Amino acid sequence: MAIQQMPGNLQEMWRENRKLTLENLLIFIVLSNFYVYVTETRDRSDVISYSYESLLSNRVEFCNAFFRDIGLSEDLVELALSAMAEDSQKNSGLGKDFVTKSASAEFKISEEALRWGRMMGEKLGLGLEIYGRIMKL
Repeated sequence: MAIQQMPGNLQEMWRENRKLTLENLLIFIVLSNFYVYVTETRDRSDVISYSYESLLSNRVEFCNAFFRDIGLSEDLVELALSAMAEDSQKNSGLGKDFVTKSASAEFKISEEALRWGRMMGEKLGLGLEIYGRIMKL
């Protein structure tokens, strides 16, 4: 589960404040990713960004540049590209078939979960503005 891969302070915060609903878990995962990003890039000196669109426009060029940036041998690009052709999440909720079928699904978030999300955002030192109650998956 995603919580187990989070830094210890976030795992502890989840254990102390968790609500066992999917909407609370999703809110916490999103907030945790923002928290880690904000914390690790506070001085903005080491931020390198990549766009999904550039990956789609030229996979080989993108992978070569990405591998160079993170210090991996470009000799591994061919292997990475062959792995991208396979669906590593096949038969799971993250599999290409499932994601494609559910891409237009809506997930309604309750007012209670939104209040909880605002509280968690404040504890993490993040502002949380919520516009509406529907999250598109």
